[in-house]
Amino acid sequence: MTESGHTFHKDFFHNVLRHKILDAIGDGISIQDRSHRVLYQNRAHRKFAGDHLGKYCYQAYEKRDEICEGCPVRMSFSDGDIHTRERMVSSAEGALTYYEITASPIRDSDGNIVAAVETIRDITRYKKIDEKLKVMDRAVKSSSNAIVLSDLNSNLTYVNPSFLRMWGYDDESEVMGRPCIDFWLEKEMSETSKSSLMEKGHWSGERTAVRRDGSVFIAELSASLVTDDSGRPLCMMASITDISHRRKMEDEIRERVLELENFYKIAVNREVRMKELKEEIIMLKSELESIR
Repeated sequence: MTESGHTFHKDFFHNVLRHKILDAIGDGISIQDRSHRVLYQNRAHRKFAGDHLGKYCYQAYEKRDEICEGCPVRMSFSDGDIHTRERMVSSAEGALTYYEITASPIRDSDGNIVAAVETIRDITRYKKIDEKLKVMDRAVKSSSNAIVLSDLNSNLTYVNPSFLRMWGYDDESEVMGRPCIDFWLEKEMSETSKSSLMEKGHWSGERTAVRRDGSVFIAELSASLVTDDSGRPLCMMASITDISHRRKMEDEIRERVLELENFYKIAVNREVRMKELKEEIIMLKSELESIR
């Protein structure tokens, strides 16, 4: 190490230890020299990794005889940039903890890289949230219902593949940012639905949708107003089902029921008439016998 590097280390660490700045930080922070020897660890880092001052990081942390593959500190030494990687640690009980490790080069007054600061942050909570969001995203994308999000001005901000399929579009870029009313036949009714949604927080009903090619289909909507924890509106969301086939079946069944009801009325009327005719025949025969 150069003389300027030694002077830097002495002055820097004297200042750090005197003010205890780094010990007050919640993330784990360590400093390594060009040979990857640990020169400093703050309280959070010692709590996470143990006290390894003066040891080589790869031996102390990973029980290795050489620098770890993909080491962000080594990459920072190599190109002078900031590098980040994630690391997963499994406990004896099998619980997984995720850490984000970021390395940044430290330069002396001449611009030479003399050390690197490495920060370690527990990102387990964020990873779990991210995994939940990914599952939700996959669920929305695979839904057979059309799922849409719009801003409070009713301009589309998200559509899932089912929406594109129902309306006949090839790519979401063809619909993003467009007003929701562009996709419905009843423009005035769409505005009324939005007013009800903003007032009550939800709306459901049927509307006539207009496909890209101008053809139409009957859709069933269930819309909700998305709010934050304080109740402030953020956006609008709707789940849409194409009920054209169901409506066709319902209409066919209604027509068949009407036909059967009419047939039943005719049959009943015919039966009544036959009874009346039979009674009239009996009466006439009786009159005929009396005449004889």
